[in-house]
Amino acid sequence: TARGLDDYIYVLGAHAKNIMRSGRPVIGVLADGPLVAELEIRSSAPGCSVLIRRISLVAGRKEVYLSDLLDKQQVYPKHEAVYLGFPFAVGHGVIRYDEPWSIIRLGRDQLKWAHKNSFTENRWVDVSNHRIGVTWAGISAPMFDVGRITSVTIEHGQPSPRHVVGGSTIYSYVMNNYWRTNYRAFQCGMAVFHYVLRPHRVFSRAAAQRFGLDTQQPLVTALIAPHAKSFAPLLTVTPASVLVEACHPNQHGTLAVRLFNAGRHNATVHLMAGYAGKAVLFHTGLFGHHPQELAGPLVLAPLQFATLQVKFK
Repeated sequence: TARGLDDYIYVLGAHAKNIMRSGRPVIGVLADGPLVAELEIRSSAPGCSVLIRRISLVAGRKEVYLSDLLDKQQVYPKHEAVYLGFPFAVGHGVIRYDEPWSIIRLGRDQLKWAHKNSFTENRWVDVSNHRIGVTWAGISAPMFDVGRITSVTIEHGQPSPRHVVGGSTIYSYVMNNYWRTNYRAFQCGMAVFHYVLRPHRVFSRAAAQRFGLDTQQPLVTALIAPHAKSFAPLLTVTPASVLVEACHPNQHGTLAVRLFNAGRHNATVHLMAGYAGKAVLFHTGLFGHHPQELAGPLVLAPLQFATLQVKFK
């Protein structure tokens, strides 16, 4: 099992019993300012020339930001795999993860003979019980194991487990050299993996979906003059359960906006222009033909999405 947060786990050979971990760490402070605090942990690691892990906190934010830089050595012809472990103290936790337009409860929303070794999330994985939980985003590593390392067994002809292994530990499955057909037989060089953790109380699927969207579409910053006038966003969308999945100009001179209701209840959407003017909404047909102006409020059912064209007057 994982010994601590962001635990480096190296599996050499065809069995999860052959586990090795990183060496003694050297911890340094990279930032200690009023806005950002950041630690850097350097250590030796089997299969790597160097392992550098960074943990960052931002003032006013609940999230914990982690990054792992691996200078991976070439290992061939031996089998190997690399995992990063995230054990969470969430008793009797339910594992949920998102797929496009849906949320999966691990072990409950799967077919009887579905694959139960490793899983792939779209944007996030959540571990929570009726009181507390944490939402985890593997930004650049979409595969994970739960409870204990099990994905190593299926690649070597051992039967897949019929039931999901229980537990509140997430193992990010970042690399292996198991497949030698149509793939390079080894992985080496610099690799960086980013993660974001967000603790919470009662699980909210709307909050989890918004968190996942934020991690995949980070804030874009730009330098401005010290005394520049403040400006309003182009559009404001309410309620908070309605997410903007996409927003871009199109050939009609309007703005194409895709909205998704991630909440559990019907949502009456209010979309307002961020400056003097009015936003007129046109509903786009199935293939984008013959958009018609909306005569009344837009109501989205739970898990429903709609693509609109917005024209400013």
